[in-house]
Amino acid sequence: FTTLGDSEYRWQTEVRQVLPTPEVLNDVVLYKALLDVDNPEGRLRSEMTAQVFFVVGSAKDAVLVPVMALQTMPERPQRKSGDSQTTQARQPPPMPEGMREARQAHPDATLATVLVVGSDGEPVPRMILTGLRTRTQAEVLYGLDPDETVVTGEVKIAAPKSSANQSGPPGPPPFMGR
Repeated sequence: FTTLGDSEYRWQTEVRQVLPTPEVLNDVVLYKALLDVDNPEGRLRSEMTAQVFFVVGSAKDAVLVPVMALQTMPERPQRKSGDSQTTQARQPPPMPEGMREARQAHPDATLATVLVVGSDGEPVPRMILTGLRTRTQAEVLYGLDPDETVVTGEVKIAAPKSSANQSGPPGPPPFMGR
């Protein structure tokens, strides 16, 4: 953990207890916790505010993607209310070969879709399997190679230019006065 007054120094410890009732302050949920820490120099005082980082898992040499690039897909096709047809709007891309085995090997993993830059430079949807996540990155367990490029922004399709739009400067049509 770090303290607000000294964010450079990182303290290592284990949490003894997290008190069950949080406090909500400015839309931030705060929990009080009891930590046992050696403090020979007296740098820590009671009631100091700390930012605590919990390590719940780790992965070495993992392929990472930005969380904002992920589009999570439903496990089963969605149905329209009162309609037996499945919706066509958000159908997942085809499941890559080997994905079933990867899901069995990682039962807690999440299916997601990313847009990968194809060989023609166009974005192509790709189903992947993700594992550990932070607020900004996700571990890719299956479906993406480290050298592939993932699209993280919006993809806009350019509208074809018509000859009518090229006849003059932009603005209101001529003779549109008051």
